[in-house]
Parts: sequence; structure tokens; C-alpha cells
Amino acid sequence: MYFFYYSLFDTAIDKYHVYKVETIRESYMVSSGVPVPHPGHAGEIAHLSLHLLLAVDEYNIPHTFGKRLKLQIGIHTGNVVV
Repeated sequence: MYFFYYSLFDTAIDKYHVYKVETIRESYMVSSGVPVPHPGHAGEIAHLSLHLLLAVDEYNIPHTFGKRLKLQIGIHTGNVVV
């Protein structure tokens, strides 16, 4: 099941100025504006988040009888290194 979602996420990040940092189990971490600064980095992350929420809402997990995947999205803005 995770393979489908990771493929979906990988395809989605190609549409935004976002870099995939890592994937650990069911966690998928992305970044924007590093290492090359990008003035619209917060907007890129926000748009990607909305894109993913809409995309997973349209997908039905076959063996779960109508249950939907729920995403937990956290966004941090600020310095990476001080």
C-alpha cells in the first residue's frame, strides 16, 4: 500500500520547487528553499500539502472497505541552521 502513496508523492513534488529529504516507514519529509534559497518556499510547501490532501482523498484503499488514508502534515518555517 505504501508504494502507491510514495509514487503519488514523488510525482507531486516534481510539480513544485520541493526537495525530498527522506522517507522513513510512513513518514515523508520534504524541504523547499534549501540548500538554494527560494523566496516562495513556504508557498511551495503549502501548495504541495494541499495537492497531496486532495490526491489521497480521491484514492480508495481496496482492502479497507471504504476507509481513507489520513495525512498528518506539519510545516516548519525558519532557519535550518543558526
